This record gives sequence, structure tokens and C-alpha cells, in this order.
Amino acid sequence: MGVENYDNAYRALSYVKEKAPYDPYIIVCDFKPALIAAIKAVFPNSAVQIDGFHVMQELNNGIKRDLKNYRTNLYKVKINELLELRSFINAFQEQFKNNDNLSFDQLPVLKSVKSSYYGTRIYKNVFNKLFFILTIQEPHSFFNALDIALNGLLREYGEVLNEFCDSIYSKFPKRKFTIKGRNRVQVELLKKLKTLCLNFRKPLEEEATTFSKELNFLFL
Repeated sequence: MGVENYDNAYRALSYVKEKAPYDPYIIVCDFKPALIAAIKAVFPNSAVQIDGFHVMQELNNGIKRDLKNYRTNLYKVKINELLELRSFINAFQEQFKNNDNLSFDQLPVLKSVKSSYYGTRIYKNVFNKLFFILTIQEPHSFFNALDIALNGLLREYGEVLNEFCDSIYSKFPKRKFTIKGRNRVQVELLKKLKTLCLNFRKPLEEEATTFSKELNFLFL
């Protein structure tokens, strides 16, 4: 029949009717609108029925499409929330490299990021509580404020932030709070914030990969 369009379908069906001049009770075909229209034009008295294979194929495609949309809403949206925060940390880190004495007014503005994922909510809370501390210049004030903030986060989130807080505490000076020590901890704090973002994102990415593999297996 060549290209599957209305004209070709009409011509082919008309040839069939010419050779066998009667109207079938039922004509079985797929979902193509051009073919269905041609059948109705050539065999107006025949019932058109979609074959079972194409019905099941369409159902499977619809289920697969819905599952992919579900995966997008469940995983990609949440991952993108964390990636937006990670991008902001990267931008701030670059700015901090050029000026380690940033004032509060010089801090970049964090765009509004949706928090549909609990990891994003925790991360934003951690970030908001620690962000302004990076602007504290006097070493004693810096370490006191950081200690209070870390203790508050441990009380609020417990084991979820144990590793993060311990890694920051491990960088505290043993004897004297100096500007050099403050600078070292500031740099480490930014690194650990990025690592924390990855820790929240990694399980989502692993779940998304597993979901995709299982989805592909179901619809081989």
C-alpha cells in the first residue's frame, strides 16, 4: 500500500471491494485514523474493530508513560531541588575564594527552591542556620556561633547530621581561635555543605536508577 495515508488506504480497500464485492460484518485494524476513515468510506456498513494486540500495546504504552511521569515527579523534581541548592553553594564558594571577608550584605541571594523532599527541607534548614556564620569575622564569635548552631542541628536531626557535624567539629582549633583557624573552618564548612547535598541526593539517584531498570524489565 506504500505510505499509510487515507488516499492509499482508500485505493487499496476499493480494489479489494472490487474483487470481492460484499461488505464484511467486521473489519479489524489498528488505531490509525486514516485507515479507519478509509474503511468507513469504502465499507460503510461494516463494523470497525481494533485488534487486541494494538489495544494491549496502547494500554502498555499508557501505563509505561504514566510510570515515567510518576518517576519524574517522584525523583527528578526532588533531585533538581538539591541540585539548585548545590549550584548556589558552588557560586558562593567561588565568591568566597575571591573575598573571604564577605559581609552579610555581600552574600548572594538564594532563589526560592521548593522543598517537596525531606532532604531538601533539612538541607535548607542547615544552610540557613550556618550561612550567616560565614560572615562573622572575629574568630571567637565565629566559633561560638558555629558551636551553638551545630549543637542545635544535632538536637533537631540527631543521627541524620551526626557525620556532618562531627566533620566540622574535627576542624575546630585545639587551643586558640585565630583568623587562620576561622578561615580553614569556613572553607571546610562549604565543602561539607556540598557533601551533605550529595548525601541527600545519592539515595534518590540510586532509587531512580532501580525504578528505571524495573520499569524497563516490565515492558521488555
